Amino acid sequence: MRRTLAAVTLLLTLCAASAPAQEKVVSARAGLVTGVEGEVLYHCHEKGEGVEQLPAGARLHDGDLVYTSKGGRVTWALNPDSYMTVSADSVVRVYEGALDRMHFDVDRGEVTVVVRSLDGGAALVVHAPPGILTVHKPGRYLFRVAEGGETEASVEKGELRYEEKGKTLSVKKGRKVTFQRVEKKTEHGA
Repeated sequence: MRRTLAAVTLLLTLCAASAPAQEKVVSARAGLVTGVEGEVLYHCHEKGEGVEQLPAGARLHDGDLVYTSKGGRVTWALNPDSYMTVSADSVVRVYEGALDRMHFDVDRGEVTVVVRSLDGGAALVVHAPPGILTVHKPGRYLFRVAEGGETEASVEKGELRYEEKGKTLSVKKGRKVTFQRVEKKTEHGA
């Protein structure tokens, strides 16, 4: 009995050692959907008209549009160790999803970006009305866009840059910046 128990223990140990460990999602392209909660719809530009439920494991493409419901949430890879989470009641467009040129338009809602590395001059751009924000260093970033277009960008860790009146400004760790949508005035001639 003791010998059988020892053999079973050895067999279980060998099986556990040879079993694959938790796999890390490694993506050669930004946009691999790693998690979906609730209703998350998307319009895939490659499939044409209509929207459908976005499944985990799908790959987002340039031009795809993602909609999260009031209870929805989705996370996708930016590079092998960075990701973006789109919270409930949000609309985000994948403008460009290459590893070295990531660009997302946030039309409405809340987006969290966690960047652990930006190798080889990679760029991560978040376009939220009324400006273009560039993640300059690894860190954690939060972008909130109200329905009226007012935008708040917070930097928990890292550095974010944006252009204002021809100057490059930065937002560093523990800071935030708020942008108000400015309506353009038009003059009516006689």
